[in-house]
Amino acid sequence: TRLSKGLAHPARIEIVRMLYHKPPEKRYICSDFVDALPLSQASVSQHLKVLSETGWVYRQIDGPRVSCSLVANITEYYTKLVRRVVRETIT
Repeated sequence: TRLSKGLAHPARIEIVRMLYHKPPEKRYICSDFVDALPLSQASVSQHLKVLSETGWVYRQIDGPRVSCSLVANITEYYTKLVRRVVRETIT
């Protein structure tokens, strides 16, 4: 699925993990991921673009910066989707 493509790279999984565990008031920008991960700004930007295109990340333009957050309830939705696929595969 489109959502699975979003998680098809370890860096994107780590970005989603960081966004999932962030305090509610925190808005991450690209440089936050560059500082936390062993990735270049260009690489982080590309991964954020893929996560946005596949429905994981909401990007909001905030002046010269683009802040990122997880799409509301996306992790719960994806978890239910995977469980359903596994159930249907087993039965």
